Amino acid sequence: MHTKVHALGEPVNNTKAPTCLLLDKDYKYVAFGDCARKKATQESREDEIKFNSNFMYFEGFKMELKKMSEDNEEPNVQPTMGLTNGVPFSTLVQVIFEQIALEAYKAETTHSREPISTVTCVTPVPVTWSPAARKLMQNAAEKGFDAILIAAEQAGLQVPVINPILLPSEPEAAVLFATRNDPVAIGERIMIIDNGAGTLDISTHEIGTR
Repeated sequence: MHTKVHALGEPVNNTKAPTCLLLDKDYKYVAFGDCARKKATQESREDEIKFNSNFMYFEGFKMELKKMSEDNEEPNVQPTMGLTNGVPFSTLVQVIFEQIALEAYKAETTHSREPISTVTCVTPVPVTWSPAARKLMQNAAEKGFDAILIAAEQAGLQVPVINPILLPSEPEAAVLFATRNDPVAIGERIMIIDNGAGTLDISTHEIGTR
């Protein structure tokens, strides 16, 4: 069974949600994506002093890991609006993955009579990220998915096994998706063109035996 979770439960017109996150002063999740942007803007306009004392809004923070090399410490992300105290990058990622995991788990247990025995998360990452950046993302995501274990225990359901988070590069993930229903022969080559918001990445892949 496949469950789609777009913008963490919020109605959207575009399935690609911007990297925007709104937390309260206790680092608890409030909103993500376009919903976070709109809510932060509205709350700030209505009562800026109250907003700046109780919330922190982050935007575009995923790009912080692009700068991270093996020798760099974990980035501390400054809020775009609201409280001024910086937050470790891994905290933001963990909060997001907690919400994704909980919403997906809720959808699965609501619509399926079969207990969930295992959970696997595949998260494509930019090919330019360093091993240290990948590891930071993986650790934060795995901590976020641990929320499923707590949810299962609280609901009195079977506690599933959470497999290690898989982090293929974005071009690798695109090739796997493209060839899922369109088999290719050994020796064939595929070109992936990723025209992003600020970059254009092109990669070629040759189908081998391994």
